[in-house]
Amino acid sequence: MKLVVDKMLTGWKDLREEELLKIYEEIRKVGKYPGIPQRTDDKELGIYCKENDCALMTNDLRAYTHFLEGPIKIVQIRKYGNDEKSDQRVYIIEVKKGT
Repeated sequence: MKLVVDKMLTGWKDLREEELLKIYEEIRKVGKYPGIPQRTDDKELGIYCKENDCALMTNDLRAYTHFLEGPIKIVQIRKYGNDEKSDQRVYIIEVKKGT
């Protein structure tokens, strides 16, 4: 599985890239990776993640609600850590198979 990193977390992710690459085969940054433009909305990110076998790392816990507006029916959300700089939690949202 690959990991898409929300633009707002790019700096935080950079500090943990080595750790993340032990879990995910590839890291794709919103706004820097082809096919994921900077202003991609959460619904489109959900579809992208489903079609490309990716999880989404974000500090926006509500992002999953937009995933569910499209063809996705089941997601798994887990807390990954805390972004101390912005004082926000960091979440991983995965689209589950069979949706």
